[in-house]
Amino acid sequence: MDGSYLPVLIMAAIGVTGFGMTVVSFVIMRRRGGKGQAIRPVADGLRSLLRRLTVVGGLLCVLFFAGVVLLLVLGRTNAQKHTRESLKQQYAAIADRRDSSQTSSSGAFDPVEHAKAIGYSDDEIQSVPQGVICLGCGNPIAVAGLKEGETVVDLGSGAGFDAFLAARKVGPKGKVIGVDMTAEMVAKATESARKGNCQNVLFKVGEIEHLPLEDDSIDVAISNCVVNHCPDKLAAFKEIRRCLKPKGRIVIADLVVVGTFPAEVLEDKTWGKWLAVASEKQEYLEAVGKAGFKGIAVVSERASPTAQKNERLRGRIISIVVKACK
Repeated sequence: MDGSYLPVLIMAAIGVTGFGMTVVSFVIMRRRGGKGQAIRPVADGLRSLLRRLTVVGGLLCVLFFAGVVLLLVLGRTNAQKHTRESLKQQYAAIADRRDSSQTSSSGAFDPVEHAKAIGYSDDEIQSVPQGVICLGCGNPIAVAGLKEGETVVDLGSGAGFDAFLAARKVGPKGKVIGVDMTAEMVAKATESARKGNCQNVLFKVGEIEHLPLEDDSIDVAISNCVVNHCPDKLAAFKEIRRCLKPKGRIVIADLVVVGTFPAEVLEDKTWGKWLAVASEKQEYLEAVGKAGFKGIAVVSERASPTAQKNERLRGRIISIVVKACK
């Protein structure tokens, strides 16, 4: 337990004291005996004091319940921060790998086969700078309908796989901005852009809920298996909408879950932290709608190839591609 809980615990202790004061004061004031008749009146001065103590105790009780609510909110907030920091560390470790061969050397993960499995062509895979791998769950570029001259943001851009593909589509008159919360990933993507002479791509450090972008500045927002990591998806989609130009659009590949999961799955080292903030499909789409997007459509839906390899997750984690407009 960290220091942020201390004020709340003090509030709770004061509240318990206040509750005790209220109960004792009320009992003394209303003390009865025999068949419900008052035994004796309390002296006027004492009665007045007890009334004041009852009021003070009641206010302290309110403070107690406020403390309980704050304790719950702080607990949830700290859990969200822990999840985000864990993800940053995970992706920072991936960014430290020099090239894709290190990722697949153990045979546990082949980035080329993974990219093909989620819908990328050989031409797309070979066109990105060397060493840039895909860790997504779908191919938003295939259905984004990107046009020359458009400004695109890739949310959770990672090493830049989709950002580099988008840069080819929008051409030299267009621009692609990759935003990722991991500084190591941004540094790696920026270096890849330099080596590949990709002049219409730039990368920034930022979180989806707090994008480093101007209002009404983006034509298309794409994302690949990242928004699902946001604990508050409604806040994330509202922030994405803020940055879009009028009639701007989103094309997002993401993962959603089917039903709930037992404790042993939630403690899984690979999937556990993500499952703690994952949404079901309907909940996910409702967040998109509540954020103000129109024309919401799921253009692709299938079981996650990665999750299918795990018996406990088979058929329970679904990859979808969602389109909508501002």
